[in-house]
Amino acid sequence: MDKPENKSLIDKAKLKRRTFLKATALTTAAGLAGYSKSRDYFDGMIGSVDAAPEGDEELVKTICTNCSLGCGLKARVVDGEFVGQEAWKEHPVNRGGMCSKGNAEHQLVKTPNRVEAPMLKEGGDWQRLDWDTALDDIADKLLDIREEYGPDSVMWMGSAKISNEEAYMFRKLTAFWGTNNVDHQARICHSTTVFGLANTWGYGAQTNNVNDLSNTKCAFFIGSNAAEAHPATMRHVIEAREENDAKIVVADPRYTKTAAQADLYVPFRSGTDIPLIMYVIKKAIDEGKYDEEMIENRTYGFPVLKEAIENYDKETVSNICGTPEDKLEELADILIENSGEDGPMAIQYSMGSTQHSKGAQNTRIYAILQLVLGNMGKPGGGLNALRGHDNVQGATDMCILSHTLPAYYGLDEGAWKHWCKVWDVDYDWISDRFENKELMETDGFTVSRWYEGVIKDEDEIDQPNNVKAVVVWGHSLNSITEMEREKQALDEADLVVIVNPYPSAASALTDREDDLYLLPACTQLEEEGSVSSTSRQQQWRFKVTDPIEDSKPDYEIMLELADRFGFKDEFAKNRDGDWEDMPEDVTREINMGCKTIQYTGGTPETLKGHAEYSHHFDPDTLQAEGGEYDGDFFGKPWPCWNEDHPGTPILYRNDIPVSEGGHDFRVRFTTESPTREELLDGLNDMMQEIVEPVVDEIAEVSMLSGENGHDQLADEYGIEGSWSNDLETDYKEALDANKVPSGRGKARIYIWEWANQGGDGLPVHREPINSPRPDLIEEYPTYADRENHYRLTTEFETKQQERKDDAEEYPLVLTSGRQVEHMGGGAGTRQSWWLVELQPEMYVEINPRNANDLNIRDEDIVWVETREGKILVKAKVTRRPMEDHVFLPYHWFGIFGGEDRTDYYPEDKIPYGIGEPANKVCNYGYAWTSQMQETKAGICKIEKASSEDASRYHEIYEKRS
Repeated sequence: MDKPENKSLIDKAKLKRRTFLKATALTTAAGLAGYSKSRDYFDGMIGSVDAAPEGDEELVKTICTNCSLGCGLKARVVDGEFVGQEAWKEHPVNRGGMCSKGNAEHQLVKTPNRVEAPMLKEGGDWQRLDWDTALDDIADKLLDIREEYGPDSVMWMGSAKISNEEAYMFRKLTAFWGTNNVDHQARICHSTTVFGLANTWGYGAQTNNVNDLSNTKCAFFIGSNAAEAHPATMRHVIEAREENDAKIVVADPRYTKTAAQADLYVPFRSGTDIPLIMYVIKKAIDEGKYDEEMIENRTYGFPVLKEAIENYDKETVSNICGTPEDKLEELADILIENSGEDGPMAIQYSMGSTQHSKGAQNTRIYAILQLVLGNMGKPGGGLNALRGHDNVQGATDMCILSHTLPAYYGLDEGAWKHWCKVWDVDYDWISDRFENKELMETDGFTVSRWYEGVIKDEDEIDQPNNVKAVVVWGHSLNSITEMEREKQALDEADLVVIVNPYPSAASALTDREDDLYLLPACTQLEEEGSVSSTSRQQQWRFKVTDPIEDSKPDYEIMLELADRFGFKDEFAKNRDGDWEDMPEDVTREINMGCKTIQYTGGTPETLKGHAEYSHHFDPDTLQAEGGEYDGDFFGKPWPCWNEDHPGTPILYRNDIPVSEGGHDFRVRFTTESPTREELLDGLNDMMQEIVEPVVDEIAEVSMLSGENGHDQLADEYGIEGSWSNDLETDYKEALDANKVPSGRGKARIYIWEWANQGGDGLPVHREPINSPRPDLIEEYPTYADRENHYRLTTEFETKQQERKDDAEEYPLVLTSGRQVEHMGGGAGTRQSWWLVELQPEMYVEINPRNANDLNIRDEDIVWVETREGKILVKAKVTRRPMEDHVFLPYHWFGIFGGEDRTDYYPEDKIPYGIGEPANKVCNYGYAWTSQMQETKAGICKIEKASSEDASRYHEIYEKRS
């Protein structure tokens, strides 16, 4: 397939722009409405891109590789060639409907801009290599660096775009290499969700599922623009409106496409979620409209909450949030009136909530609201953390993370010994792979600040030597903030290795002329394995076609590296034997070892069977009615205790037996929980109710649900059943007795460990590090600085004080988000000329009042500037953002600070869509818990570009056309 050469990129597909826009609009609408047009209609749009070879056509069921909803599609394959796609109408999640990205899957595979063979940049020029030469060179250089500087001298950035099996293998590979310097996109996506929710009620994942939204009485979106980020979600929301007379409520600094569907839109300043929700909680408690039974029987810490809400009266909250008082009243009334017996209400949030210095506390305040209003553990209720990438949930569960081993076991000796047992290797052998035991049990660098390991002085980082090499595996580096420092690190590292189907931003961001490798992984539709959706559903993604050109599956590249590193024999096996059937044997290893979150029931055979018999699953309940999988919930949503267990579609639902998918709050008080006397010492009387269940024995009998392998839990303290790391246990006896093996605990409104560590036991408002309101900083300061925070110091208070007067120069609040046509860093979607034709360039949205004050007109070229840098973009004057707010989409790269970077890509591999990266100007700021970057509450200024700068901007785009 030839690359388009003329300005109208769509012409090459013999589809006029007007027809294409109409077709895409209809199919996107179909995605929202839950139906797709006929195959004949799709043939005109998708099937005509390639002239189909003669032969029998096969339809291959598979899973979309874009967002996290897990939508299904059917690939049209003729003689092994992927020639088009059509609707999988029986898929219970999307019922055939697809958004624009999903409808472009064929082109994401067949784009001529794919990397076709291994490449090396040497002497400033890109050259092709064969696989053996490339892998030999890379392995030799990595081993040399390891020998001289130690195993922690390499940073491994993994991917949310690979399968569960490959994500698991990647974390295992880095464990065998001997480092915790391994991380992936979830760090900058939903890491604050995991910290916040896991410490509130046991698991750090979405509680209900997307289909369950059709059962709600009120869909509340905060920090989520689902109509663009997760379009198929809206199909279920609209269904709830039509069938249940459900309300739709949106709270957002920007009037989004989701807000356009809302019965109530509530504007509020970015970074002020906690006071906004605290007011709703206050009104519910003051009026006695809260769930007393839920609070009494299933939570700890309510007295502290009752005391704290007095700080959030309507006038105070309106001042902090910038929300009119009448809107606050409306918000509280509609959420309260559609909760409990008159509800339930469901909350949906995404990165608008998580990407804050207090992101974990944002997720906790939503959880607390749902506990207070009695919306937890119910169909149509819950807290839905809508994930981003197609397998970011699975990659997180497999823990491509610097602070834990797969299934959230942590990094202590017990966790390592559990996985050594699974891997059938000696603990001492693994331990010897590390620099020392301390580093083996210490959190590594994160993707949000990996570059500091390269450029900071050795005495400023908490490991013996600097990071000398970085492996960027399926990760777009334009999704990371402080990009000037990131570029410096790429330039200064001894070695940079990129593994990607496309030439990602990393290949063009750096000025380095040597030791820059690009390895062509195939797309996920050219291999197979399981993936996990945001709803905790596991699905089997079937292989559509063989890898194109000389690309390879990610797992093959990992096995090749393990061989060259000298530990393939140890790596490619487990206690049941060697890996022979790939990837199924790895799936079975996951089934065996992931006891904390119970991936046990999602065997390869079961997941493939669910796909084959998808028509057996009711799209409302997601449960199979009759047939081979009678009673199963689609995708065996974890925790799924064994192959006979149906899965758990709704976490914490305790009104049905465990054997039928019931559950309870998970006991998770950590082994460091103090004794009752220690906890009570120095605390006020109000605190005693919280700690009443905590007794002396807790110092000896952990109420942690599995990470450290403690198996005895005390029944007299409300904990039924026990947790086990015994690999043979199938929990049948516990399930038959309606016991939850992870314990029966209570949700924590107050977290004493965080309070003792300098954080917040209860969510409280803290001003963003870069605040537009210096008058509020003194009253609501950020956190104290944290040392040894993922191997370096993270400054909170210091940075805020340095910048407290910055609002004088940077008066506008800066936030970022998604476009429906693009995904993540855009490495794939900007290689699709269909999608680029729909959404061709980067821009900044600015409110008309602010634009007029700055004498900026629509489509003017402007500079957006912060302390961190400046970018050259087109202005879009619109009432979408609140006054004094601006919005940037974050999918773009190819221009950097007004400089054309396209010449740094390999020849003929330049994306069709280029633009400035939003993260070049997003401010410094990180979460107290997880080092999540703060991209949603920065400050900036906008200035009209000079005629020379505007001309340069247009010249760059004309050159690309």
